[in-house]
Amino acid sequence: EYAGLGGNVNFIKHELESQINYNLGKGFIFSASLRNGLLYPLDGKPSKISDRFFLGGVQSIRGFKLNGIGPIEDRKDSLGGDIYIAGGASLFTPLPRIRRLQLKGHLFINGGNLVQLNQRLNLYDNIQRLKTAPSVATGFGIVYRSSLLRFELNFCLPLIATTTDKVKKGFQLGLGFNFW
Repeated sequence: EYAGLGGNVNFIKHELESQINYNLGKGFIFSASLRNGLLYPLDGKPSKISDRFFLGGVQSIRGFKLNGIGPIEDRKDSLGGDIYIAGGASLFTPLPRIRRLQLKGHLFINGGNLVQLNQRLNLYDNIQRLKTAPSVATGFGIVYRSSLLRFELNFCLPLIATTTDKVKKGFQLGLGFNFW
């Protein structure tokens, strides 16, 4: 994405997502995913909050509140970030006596990090900052997945969190839509 023609912002924004699914047999499926994004202002000014990335929540990183990872302001408001990385691994399992439904058991671990660009550092050094203080959670739950809809009920246990992260230990409910 490029923004800058006729507007008051000038940046390049890019996201990349990859996923692999491996059928282990007898209804067991292993899934791993990795996402990253970069918002790079071309005018040397800090990015606007409405253009930034946000992490945290069932559709992003389970075990954390919605937009609960990354920089905050006044100890409560999420500011988002210009660079992020997020990934996870899941094992989907068949559930006894309800194999005909598209309902699976779910064991997972997921994590990531989100930072704002530091204008005093070059791009490489800014990206290296993602290695420090990742946020990580694990858990288990039940997932219903169809071609258009995903419903999850998980029990989440945050393993690693920063002092600014908003963790969500316990049950977390999620609903998502697929548009492709």
